[in-house]
Amino acid sequence: MSWITVNRFFRTENTEQDAKEAVESVSRHWQNVALDLGFDPERNVNVQEGEKMFAVAISEELDATMRREPGDWW
Repeated sequence: MSWITVNRFFRTENTEQDAKEAVESVSRHWQNVALDLGFDPERNVNVQEGEKMFAVAISEELDATMRREPGDWW
């Protein structure tokens, strides 16, 4: 499955906890969006952890659905 990164949070020694809290909040938001649109959040929202950053990504299918839906892109 291919992923579209929707948020990145850089981590340093001083920002590690803030970055983790932001990742939790943003990933929870996208999981709720996935549920609202009838997608399985476990399969369509992904958190990638690297040495210098965290990335929250959504599946290409969820991204395509979001782009077709009326209204604002969250």
